[in-house]
Amino acid sequence: MASVRFYLKDSKSIEPSSIFMVYEIRPKAQLKFYIGQKILPRHWNKNAHRPTKGAQYRQLNILLDKITLIIKEEVLNAKIAGKILSVSDLKNTLGRRLGNPRNDNAGKPNVNSFIEQLIKERKSSPEFSDSTIKTYRTVSRIINEYQDPIEFEEISIRWRDKFVSYLYNVKGCDINYASVIIAKLSSFLNAATEDGINENLAYKKKKFRVAEIFSPKPYLNMDEIR
Repeated sequence: MASVRFYLKDSKSIEPSSIFMVYEIRPKAQLKFYIGQKILPRHWNKNAHRPTKGAQYRQLNILLDKITLIIKEEVLNAKIAGKILSVSDLKNTLGRRLGNPRNDNAGKPNVNSFIEQLIKERKSSPEFSDSTIKTYRTVSRIINEYQDPIEFEEISIRWRDKFVSYLYNVKGCDINYASVIIAKLSSFLNAATEDGINENLAYKKKKFRVAEIFSPKPYLNMDEIR
């Protein structure tokens, strides 16, 4: 049986970093699961894949042990029953047994909270300008005004169509501004996919995009979208 290992999202951060679990069910079938807990990287033993020794991490270690036990039990049960265990089934079961039946992943952020956290992280990076962060915040505000919370599983072409209609008819956006907002949303969703938080790839479909049209008029500032 493959090992259950725990890692940090950002092992070089000076702030507490999210802990996630990785388990390979079989080749090309790997579960990546955020456990909803954070720890300072300097308190993490990357070789042991566990917190450094200390009474303050007793409860965290108990949680990691529980997750490991659940994984082993579910794998064994599937083997006894002669079933092929899928990544999604194991993820759902793990979330349910950890006491979070609403979401597939216990502690997993929704779209809104993920975007908020992503903006905070990028704000502290020199790779992203103040104007870029300002645009991110405007797009985030518009998304939150439309729906909060949004679960990753809700995103679909139909959801996109309703959101775009909201941009046109409520926010007064033209097609080019709608295109910018959808593009930013897609980039946020892609970041969540790369982090292993999102598995819904509806945003990658061609119909999800809004095609820009050439306009001789200069763009308005993003702040003018209300």
